[in-house]
Amino acid sequence: MGTSQSGVVYAVPVSSKEEAKNETPVYRHPKFKDKLIDNLVDYPQYDTIQKAYTGILAGRENYPCLGTRELLPNGERGEYKFKTYGEVLDNSHALGRGIEALKLAPTIKEYKNMAMKFVGVYSKNREEYTTLFVTCALFGLTMIPIYDTLGPDSVSFVFQQTNLTTLFCSNNYLDSLLKGAKEKKLNKVSTIVCFEKVEKEKVAEAQGLGISLIVWDTVLEKGRKLDTPLPSFDGDSVLVISYTSGTTSLPKAAMISHKNLISLAGASEYQDPIFHITSSDVHYSYLPLAHIFEIIFTGLSLWKGASIGYWSGEVTKVKEDVGKLSPTFFVSVPRLYNRFYEAFVDAISKQSFIKRKLLDIAINTKIKNLDADNVCKHAIFDPILFKNFKKALGGRVRFMITAAAPMHPDRMKYLKVTTCVPMLEAYGQTESTGGSFITHSSDPDVSHVGGPFACHEFKLQDVPEMGYTSKDRNEDGVLCPRGEICIRGHTVFRGYYKDEQKTNETIDKDGFLHTGDIGMLLPNGALKIIDRKKNIFKLSIGEYVAPEKIESIILATSLFQEVFVYGDSLANYLVLLAVPNPPKLLSLAQNAGIQVQDIESACKNNELKKAALKVVEKQGRESGLNSFEIPKNLYLQPQPFQDQGLVTGSLKLKRFEAAQYFKDQIKKLYQPQL
Repeated sequence: MGTSQSGVVYAVPVSSKEEAKNETPVYRHPKFKDKLIDNLVDYPQYDTIQKAYTGILAGRENYPCLGTRELLPNGERGEYKFKTYGEVLDNSHALGRGIEALKLAPTIKEYKNMAMKFVGVYSKNREEYTTLFVTCALFGLTMIPIYDTLGPDSVSFVFQQTNLTTLFCSNNYLDSLLKGAKEKKLNKVSTIVCFEKVEKEKVAEAQGLGISLIVWDTVLEKGRKLDTPLPSFDGDSVLVISYTSGTTSLPKAAMISHKNLISLAGASEYQDPIFHITSSDVHYSYLPLAHIFEIIFTGLSLWKGASIGYWSGEVTKVKEDVGKLSPTFFVSVPRLYNRFYEAFVDAISKQSFIKRKLLDIAINTKIKNLDADNVCKHAIFDPILFKNFKKALGGRVRFMITAAAPMHPDRMKYLKVTTCVPMLEAYGQTESTGGSFITHSSDPDVSHVGGPFACHEFKLQDVPEMGYTSKDRNEDGVLCPRGEICIRGHTVFRGYYKDEQKTNETIDKDGFLHTGDIGMLLPNGALKIIDRKKNIFKLSIGEYVAPEKIESIILATSLFQEVFVYGDSLANYLVLLAVPNPPKLLSLAQNAGIQVQDIESACKNNELKKAALKVVEKQGRESGLNSFEIPKNLYLQPQPFQDQGLVTGSLKLKRFEAAQYFKDQIKKLYQPQL
């Protein structure tokens, strides 16, 4: 295959075109055509994270490990105070032995005769959370993270499906958990371990509900009196059950093994050298530890002996935290990067006329240099004009990574030149252990997600119903295959806990994980994400959206006969295209004092559209939709979708065709907030 402007070749075929039918050949990392990486560099004997941590970290007892900003008497946060690796490992050993002694994690064999010991955790990122993660890795326990956006019904489902008996939590979640206990939604949870001290009244309240409240320090002290050896287990042992956020259905429990994480950590050593983490690095942990993306970087940081500093628990404190910690790399998602972008644009707008012009010239010059030579630094501009922009990330960041949702290319370039550091874009799913593809810092092209890690291989499978095939060519006639991204290798998860049907739907008989995402293969082997196969998509804020669920709720307003909810993956909100129910819409106009002659004029009236959106918002909130699930802009047309051939014989909406048909209207719907 050809190369990009930078000369980067991201992937090469390892099977012949003749073997592939209705799909591309299988592709791998160009340096590992013959073997996929399944171990750590220089430590092939460590096939579990237990062995990696006990072996590699043995000589790093005095290195700073986990840091939290000190809570001052006035309630403010001070400087970061760190526990050493020795202290964290000692606490993890004590915690594991305490869990065993108190019988907090009994062995459960309820699926495929897999013996697992569950411990749940419900908390924002903090030292205790990571200490529990290390404990699970050392003692062969399976951690089950709970997080807010799962929703109460899904949280209840997690408790029912796993039958876990012990939940670790920060005290701010205690009231909601006790409320759940009163409503019989905690299933078999009988012990809650609180990270802070608990009032006697709370202990008594919990006891009345059949729940024992234990303080974190009590478990540690129990374990410190014991000296039981670590258990033995292999790389297939499940370290984390990560629940994917539910959309049209309940969440799925993805089982992530030690081998999954070990192979990804080993393969990361063969990626971009700038991506390598060392013991001198500092990681700022604020992305939820319940999600695989943060688990990866926490695990990598610990393996490499780097320091981890935790956020203060408030988004408004992120800038202050970063200033105190000065991380050396920054891992985030488009949602936060967009805030940095908006803050930078706002800061520039407040400068004097002369400085604004200088900054505009500097930014445009640097973007041209970036496009031409992939250089994001400038010897003259940076120390004079961009010093404060660098400080926004703490002043020491040497690279940034964005993942979880698409990042707008123009904004990515803007952040590269204003912060003066490279930004890599990664792509993956929980089911592929988070890291599947990543760009290279030497590549100026920001339109793709790079190539595969060396621990797995991939292919694109034709999706003829959407017009995507392995024989597709671009506008210049160059072969650019398109199809569903399918991944096979050591990072493919062990399946969904207690859900054989969905596991078999996701992993085929040849071992390929079907991602549901549509990719296009560029001539240099880079992958570009272009669509979603299923009727579920992700917004730029990283949240999945199920349009059919939202559409059914909107139809309940009776304002519309037909609705089409659309989401652009580069935007943070949904839009709605609808055919109105004439009597209802005209009645709404009359009640709102809006003058319209007929349904045609009503569809064009902006004030009436705003009134209709308020009805939609009210219905959405009453039906339990999240804010990001409620459309923020509306297009109305009196003609039924059927007249344009946009519904099937069974009257189901043809989403792909509808998006193509309404592409001009959709573009206008997003213009007001672009």
